[in-house]
Amino acid sequence: MESWRILGGVWRQRTSCRVLMLLGALVLVLCYTTHAAVVLTRPERLPPFLHAFRQSSDLIFRALFAFHVTALATLMHWFSRKLFKHNSA
Repeated sequence: MESWRILGGVWRQRTSCRVLMLLGALVLVLCYTTHAAVVLTRPERLPPFLHAFRQSSDLIFRALFAFHVTALATLMHWFSRKLFKHNSA
């Protein structure tokens, strides 16, 4: 009976991680879509709350790009450590 309780806890933990990853992916897609719309739309046609996005669009793009590069570098490092265990000390 105790093993079912442990398995239920693992399932809940994995489900919450999946939900958080999905939420993070949706936020990033929303940010990229907003950035593309702001950059491609003429300034006079933008709603007032999107002018701040237009003024700092380079900074937003660089921050999102830096996040992806960091995540990719971390993943590649982890994968290389898993794949080439015989080369590590």
